[in-house]
Amino acid sequence: MLKNVILVALGGALGAALRYGLSTWFAMNFPLGTFLANIIGCFLIGMFYSFANMKTITKEGQLLLSTGFCGGLTTMSTFMGDIFQLQDVPMSLWIYIFSTLIVGAISTLLGITMGKLVGDQR
Repeated sequence: MLKNVILVALGGALGAALRYGLSTWFAMNFPLGTFLANIIGCFLIGMFYSFANMKTITKEGQLLLSTGFCGGLTTMSTFMGDIFQLQDVPMSLWIYIFSTLIVGAISTLLGITMGKLVGDQR
């Protein structure tokens, strides 16, 4: 049990650090850093989902990468905060909402497909 908690915490710390880095690197009026963190996380979670279904990743790997890293990288709370910060710029607000949801879904599907391709080669 403690090992699992450590794996999730380690993955979460790395994911959160990457999200912070992206948000800092792409600091501007539009929340590009959060957008990129969520899209990258969607792609990776799709890939790890495929790996889990194909049994090419261990339970520990799932905890470290899916639950920890992707959980720390992606962020619903920052997404919501960004939405409220953009409320005075309606065009940017709606572009951000729809692009995050649509590109996120597409990225997840691409990740699932990539995971299957990579998993089939093992």
